[in-house]
Amino acid sequence: MLWQIVGTAPFEDFPLIDGHCSFANGELRLNSQSLSVARGTPALIATACAAADVLGVDPPRTLIAGDIGDGKGSAKLYARLLEQIGNEAQGMLVFHYLQPELNWSVKISMKLEELPQKPLLVADAGYMYVAKMSGLAPLYDLFTPDIGEMAFLAD
Repeated sequence: MLWQIVGTAPFEDFPLIDGHCSFANGELRLNSQSLSVARGTPALIATACAAADVLGVDPPRTLIAGDIGDGKGSAKLYARLLEQIGNEAQGMLVFHYLQPELNWSVKISMKLEELPQKPLLVADAGYMYVAKMSGLAPLYDLFTPDIGEMAFLAD
C-alpha cells in the first residue's frame, strides 16, 4: 500500500518531481535530483526514507515542487495529486508546506471521500488551517502544528 508525502521546497526553479526517494550518506535523492535536507519538506522526506529503511518498508512516494510562497508550485502539486487519487490504494497521505488554498483543498478532500478506503491523512499546520476553514478537518487523522503554531492557535 502506497504512502505519499506531498509538499514544497523553498526554491523557485525546483521542478515538480513525482517518484520515490532515497536517503544515504546525508544525501536526499528524488529521482535524479539531489536536495538539501536542512529543513522543511526535504527534511521530512529524508526522515521518512530513513524510517522506512529501519522498518524494512518501501520509502514513501514523493510529490514535491518548488514554491517560494507564491503558490505556483503548490498549484502544480494539487493538480497532479487530484489526477492521482484513486489510481493506487493509498495507505497514508501527508501534506507538508503547501500553500493553503481553499478550492484545491476542497477538491482533494471530496475526491478522498469517494475512495472505498480513505488513507490515513496527516497535515501540517498550514493545511490544518484550510481544512478547518473548509469544514473538512474531521476528514484528517493528524495535524502537526509546531510549538509556535500551537501558541498562535491558543492565542
